Amino acid sequence: MPKIAKLIIRTLLGLVVGILSGAVICGLEFALLGAIGGNRSLGGIGTIENSILFSALIGALAGSFYAAIVGATNGLVGAGPMRGAMVGAAIAAVVAVYLFSRSNDPGVDSALVWIFVTGGILGLATGSVLALLTKKITWLSK
Repeated sequence: MPKIAKLIIRTLLGLVVGILSGAVICGLEFALLGAIGGNRSLGGIGTIENSILFSALIGALAGSFYAAIVGATNGLVGAGPMRGAMVGAAIAAVVAVYLFSRSNDPGVDSALVWIFVTGGILGLATGSVLALLTKKITWLSK
């Protein structure tokens, strides 16, 4: 199989692994944060009946998009667990710089810590799963 085909398959596999792991990890993370200090208000529109479930849903959706980028990048470069964590942190740095430059809120710095932590965890998770999968699929390894 040509090298470019392996690269494309690894990247798509990283995308799928990223979407799934991002939904699980960020869904759990947002549910935990919602349980600790959830707010039931939607700013005058209405109230949320189950704020923990709502937080988990939003976290799963946002985490899927975030981890899809991390997973596809990990698949593209063929990163393992440690390099995957570095890729996740690098993508988190780009997101954090963008958010910091566009925000007028002085409390945004506490949210940026969560972006870095989540990026590293997602990179580590997708890198670990991708390393396991590419070991099992012998024709896909480099």
